[in-house]
Amino acid sequence: MQKPAIIFIIFLILLTTNLYSQIKKMRIVERPILSKSEIVGKTDVNGRYCAAIKVVSNMLGLAYESYNGIVDLESKPSVDIVYLSSNERVLEIYKTGYAPLIIVLSEHGVDLEGKQMWEIHISGDKETEKISVAFITKPDNIEISINDQDFKKTDTFEVPPGEHIVHLKKSGYKDIQDTISVTKDNFVFKYTMEERTYGRLLIYFQGAVDIDINNKSVDRFKNVMKESGGLVIDGLDFKKYKIECNKKFFNKYTTTVELTEEDNIARIRPKFIRKTTSLKLISENVPANGTLSGSDITKKFSINANDSTIFKIPYDNYKITAESKGYLPYEEEISLISANSSKVNLDFQTPSKLKAVLRSVAFPGWGQRYSQKSIRGNIYSFTTLLSIGYGIYFGYQYENELSSYNELSDKYLNATSVEMMNIYYNDWNSSRNKLENYRRQFLGSLGITALIYSLNLVDISFYSPPDRKITTDMSYNNKTNRISLIFSRNF
Repeated sequence: MQKPAIIFIIFLILLTTNLYSQIKKMRIVERPILSKSEIVGKTDVNGRYCAAIKVVSNMLGLAYESYNGIVDLESKPSVDIVYLSSNERVLEIYKTGYAPLIIVLSEHGVDLEGKQMWEIHISGDKETEKISVAFITKPDNIEISINDQDFKKTDTFEVPPGEHIVHLKKSGYKDIQDTISVTKDNFVFKYTMEERTYGRLLIYFQGAVDIDINNKSVDRFKNVMKESGGLVIDGLDFKKYKIECNKKFFNKYTTTVELTEEDNIARIRPKFIRKTTSLKLISENVPANGTLSGSDITKKFSINANDSTIFKIPYDNYKITAESKGYLPYEEEISLISANSSKVNLDFQTPSKLKAVLRSVAFPGWGQRYSQKSIRGNIYSFTTLLSIGYGIYFGYQYENELSSYNELSDKYLNATSVEMMNIYYNDWNSSRNKLENYRRQFLGSLGITALIYSLNLVDISFYSPPDRKITTDMSYNNKTNRISLIFSRNF
């Protein structure tokens, strides 16, 4: 029994070995090489920049795995770009009908780092027969790249059959990118490159900016396209250009670029630095509180009588709001953009007595609030509204009770028995008492309203300050950026 069992086990081992030897295998064709260009800055789940492996192969349908997981995969004809964590050490490649290819990167001299890309060529057991591809170009002596490999100045390549991406470039001509299908019967490709005869300026900015190119306004150039993020100027000769950018309230930005056949596009992002200046506010005779507001900053100030404060602020349009107790608030707008001196005379006034009286005649408390006596004005207004509301309520109750009173009066007069008369009399008498109470309450509210109104008029007529004119002479000089607020009273 033991001998047949041993023979059967040996048979299974030989069969398994024979089947495994028949499975096709993938292999690395050449030693991996490090690409000179950086890749797009993709990051893994830990926020670290990825490395990439460009897998070049004549086989389709490759799948990939790694110990830390594949971050991203970009597939093109004959080329796959596999993004891995920079600390990855193993890449596994799978294809139906082939044994998995386990690549221990360190064994092949591959040391991954963020933003770097290695190139590995993979093939099956049988290397696919390559076809010699020829390019006929006009002009000649151009640089050609196939499947994103390095550019070469040659017109023949050895590539496997199938689709390939070809990229042609030459200084002074527009690049050509195309997808070609290579077969034994289709291996010659013709291209005519279009000559590049212009340069391009891309100027990025936000807001209103005046731009001069070689001392000429950009509006005088042809082929100018305005976009939300700036300007595009096409059709420029290959030479040097001086660009000057002027923006309100900022220092001029100047730079020089040179457009050449090799570098025909220049991108400019002006860095504007805002101008700053000093502003001195002086208040004489009375204290002042206020706010200085610009488009980007807001500063509050409090100045004692015959004192001053100084601000160091950028060029801008500003609004000055000044207040002093007992005077009407004042607002003024200024522009700190010029060196020319200017003088502005401002008239500050206390509340007009006539206007205050007319307002209090219209409604109690309005004149007091206008006269900067807000608490007193609010008391008059609130008590007036309360008294009026009180009167409206009892007037409404009086009207409702009056209908009931009239109805009971009719029932009392039309009663047919003494018993019914006594019942209606009691109800009628109760309704009459209510009417009298509502009438007294209504008349009382009218009296209170009249009293508040009268006190309001007496207060605004005899206790408000007399008319007086507060003249403020504000002199403003842009050379020193000094504003003087001079308050004076004219009774």
